[in-house]
Amino acid sequence: MPRVYSRVYIGDSDLGTGEQSQQAKIEEMNRYTEKASDQQNKLLNETVERNDLSETELEDFLWENYQDEDSKEYLVNRAILTCTNCTSKDVYYKGQQYKCPVNKDKSIGRDVDVTKYADKVLKRLVVTENPTSEVNGLHFATTADVVRGQNIPFFGNCDLLPDNDAEIQAFQRHPGQYYNEGTCKLLMNLEGTWENYDLGQTFLEFPDDDNKDKTGITMTSMLFCKHGGFVYPVTSGQTKYANYSEAFTYIDKDGNVVTRKWTISNEEFLDYNALTLEEIEIICNYHNPELVKRGFAEGIYKYCITNKLNPKVLLATLGQEQGWCKSGNYNKAFGVGPGGNPRNFSNSKSGIGASGQTFIKLYNEGLNAQSLILTKINRDAAPNYSETKAQCGSDFAAWQSANPNYVVYMENGQDIECVNAVMYAKLRYTPWVDFPPAGSHPLEDWLRIYKSLEECISYE
Repeated sequence: MPRVYSRVYIGDSDLGTGEQSQQAKIEEMNRYTEKASDQQNKLLNETVERNDLSETELEDFLWENYQDEDSKEYLVNRAILTCTNCTSKDVYYKGQQYKCPVNKDKSIGRDVDVTKYADKVLKRLVVTENPTSEVNGLHFATTADVVRGQNIPFFGNCDLLPDNDAEIQAFQRHPGQYYNEGTCKLLMNLEGTWENYDLGQTFLEFPDDDNKDKTGITMTSMLFCKHGGFVYPVTSGQTKYANYSEAFTYIDKDGNVVTRKWTISNEEFLDYNALTLEEIEIICNYHNPELVKRGFAEGIYKYCITNKLNPKVLLATLGQEQGWCKSGNYNKAFGVGPGGNPRNFSNSKSGIGASGQTFIKLYNEGLNAQSLILTKINRDAAPNYSETKAQCGSDFAAWQSANPNYVVYMENGQDIECVNAVMYAKLRYTPWVDFPPAGSHPLEDWLRIYKSLEECISYE
């Protein structure tokens, strides 16, 4: 059901000043008001008919319907949106045909049953500038994320034709045979903020891209377009695993006890349908197009489908171990094997297989272990200091001389209790939480890459 209001919202109109008479301004405002009222009444009537309600029961129905947990979910980057007045059909204006552009984001069909929106256009909300949440690494949307063509995509064609001078002139500049982006781009005129449906709850606030806290938006929020439609969410963008979070601790190189959040559940680790082949190709192309040419994307997809592994696990490892192979070191694309022993992955297929098998083996080991405490993590033992030498090269001796405390820190290692089998597998695969020679935090760095993978898809 479209997320509708139980009241008419009449927004401010960008009428400008110039020489327009006061009477003309009033007439134009009335036109916007009338369209808003007509659209609101249409939505409310549909709700009444669909749910066999009397008009007096409507307010109670809306209130009860929006009390469920799904309605209270906050929107994040890649939430799926649509508009009440968008259409996937071609439209005609003054004899010109305006085709609806093809939706290239096939991932939408994975997240929602598109057959329920047969004549609509579904697009994704883009929120990548706001700071990410410390809990789950998601970019939460706020009421200020309303920039047309940036935060809010264009929804194909609009089933309302132009009805004022500015809109008519826009159509005249873009006759149908030369224009294939949809008429929404010509007509979209958004309000300055999203509106939240009042459920009597306190809305959370999130930092926006100007570093000021602004109210978040939920599945009941709507964004009014002055041309007459309402943008509303179809999904929140939060995955079924978004709320998983468990704390773990370790001691950093300076002796501080650090507490961090692990946000990948065992169930997510096994979600082999987490990404489509097209999405994996987009991610690889975004970081290094050569990966697709060499078969990495297809190899990861096929391996994970066959062996029931989330492809994000291998993609994050590809990003961490060799920086997406941008330097060309494809034969060691996935870095290391069990226990920190170097593994030479000679080509994309064997590398993918070796990495995947290692993760699955270690995951099952953690799943069946009586204890998830790993000993001697973060250890680079004397006299070889192999990890420090690999990082520092010819500067090895100088680095150790300048950082004796860090040398001892890595000689000793530490015991770390993992929160689940996935964290256990990752720490066995790359047994580092704080690596002073590189100034890095490998476990957290890998998790950050993992959580950021779908950001690339947002730019498509």
